[in-house]
Amino acid sequence: MVGGQGLNGFAALADAGYQNAGVLMYVGAGAQILVGVLLILGLFAPLAAAGGVAYLVNSLLTIVAAQRQDGYLAVFGPDGFEYLLVLIVATSAVILVGPGRYGFDGGRGWARRPFIGSFIALLLGIGGGVAAWFFLHGNNPLA
Repeated sequence: MVGGQGLNGFAALADAGYQNAGVLMYVGAGAQILVGVLLILGLFAPLAAAGGVAYLVNSLLTIVAAQRQDGYLAVFGPDGFEYLLVLIVATSAVILVGPGRYGFDGGRGWARRPFIGSFIALLLGIGGGVAAWFFLHGNNPLA
């Protein structure tokens, strides 16, 4: 964290082909902070985790597209995307399990067990990441 690239790290969005990378830089940073704070507090956990899943799915699609464009697809190793897959599974588990006993939403009935809204939040997160890819990037990562 200390001594990192800061917002300049998001400059790679323009290199990856995203339109309006300057705006996305601030939206992406703000979304990461908001999702992290809400998950730590256990407040609106399914929605916050769905935002995290959307961000991670979008990142995964960006990496897959960049690797395919370069002529290879690395699943494991330094250029691999297995860490993103682990984060997607972990964040999806937060959606389905809930915020936990000590989160601010822990005492609410919907937070104690998965219900239909949890599955809808998971689908919205995955769909949001794919939609962000198509609308902001404009390329099909699988083509």
